[in-house]
Amino acid sequence: FDDALEALDRAEGAYEHLRSPDYGLAAVELVRAAVYYERGELQEAAKHVELSEQLYADLGLERQRMKAVHLRASIKLEALELKESAATYQRVIDFGEKVSDPEWIAKGSYGRANAELEQGNLGEASALFLNALVIFRETGPAENLIETEWGLARVVLHDGKAGDATRRLRDV
Repeated sequence: FDDALEALDRAEGAYEHLRSPDYGLAAVELVRAAVYYERGELQEAAKHVELSEQLYADLGLERQRMKAVHLRASIKLEALELKESAATYQRVIDFGEKVSDPEWIAKGSYGRANAELEQGNLGEASALFLNALVIFRETGPAENLIETEWGLARVVLHDGKAGDATRRLRDV
């Protein structure tokens, strides 16, 4: 990850010399946030994703901004800021509904389902996982479908039905 951060520093320097650097800088900040997220440096990740989101907003690039919003929700989930995470994932769902994009709806539903599950809201988590599952069955990719199936099995397991959870996972 250190090499990735070094490369991002070089890219940032190159973009700063352009006449209109904001798009490139927003992308650099988003990737930088993702690197810090993967390293588990959540405060640093949050700082960079916020900057990326603001730069994309200033440029009027809503789809790109939503990538930053989604990452911010994931950072909040990892930091166990569960209510904030759920609310931020709901923004992703709302955006997907506004632009009629099932992929955003599914991503937001899956993420919010995880936040709801961690809060013990099993009914809400189940409904959100099922919503994501329906979409991922149509759109893929297979990894998202499998992760969502696992999420539903976790709901069943949290409900105290280990046998049902195991049976559910056999079909994944």
